[in-house]
Amino acid sequence: AAIGPDDYVSRWGGDEFVILRAGLSDESTMRFAERIIADLSRPMWIEGAEVVVGASVGVAICVGGAISMDALLQQADMALYTAKREARGSCRLYEMSMSERAHERRLLELDLQAALAARTFELHYQPIVDIETGELVSFEALARWPREGGYVPPSEFIPIAEEYGLIDALGQWMLRRACGEAAMWDPPYRVAVNLSPFQLTRASLPETIADILRETGLPPHRLELELTESAIIRDAEASLRIMRRIRELGVSL
Repeated sequence: AAIGPDDYVSRWGGDEFVILRAGLSDESTMRFAERIIADLSRPMWIEGAEVVVGASVGVAICVGGAISMDALLQQADMALYTAKREARGSCRLYEMSMSERAHERRLLELDLQAALAARTFELHYQPIVDIETGELVSFEALARWPREGGYVPPSEFIPIAEEYGLIDALGQWMLRRACGEAAMWDPPYRVAVNLSPFQLTRASLPETIADILRETGLPPHRLELELTESAIIRDAEASLRIMRRIRELGVSL
């Protein structure tokens, strides 16, 4: 209902749609995109239940047929990715810098795959101290990725690992390395390892942890797994089942 008589709408994927419009300025196109978001964000009543969908929009402009349809779609897709990453329910107009960032991100993904295969990641340990007694009680294992003379911040490589399905391999390497090194510590401090929300969706996670503990010889009570709240919220029932099985191993959460 929002489009004009000369506009075209195509369903491009499961939840992605493309709208093709002609003869409009950047400003009027962005106003139209904001209207689409507002229309789709209005609550709907379906079988007695209130349902809210929402949308994000990426916009690309072709002037005088200067680029191909494929290139135009790629630009709109990059703008959509930027909109979704920055703020859900927003719209962004394609900028050249988006292509540069997408290219850099692709290179980072390829380097990440190579680093995982070559085991070039490092594990650093942050001491955890009892603030009242000053006693050292445990260490937190932190993954670090050396690249091009420095370190890639976890805030950059962890989302890429999650997006491209590499987080399981990284998480298992980290857990196996931390347990193996902690098993040799004297005194026998506990070691804490962070779990990604994506790892907690794997029903096989408790068996993986049990296998690693057996391989490394680390007693379960010396391993502590740290979870973010978002990991549990995604699917509370399934997460709690997995967490109970992990607790049954003697591992603390």
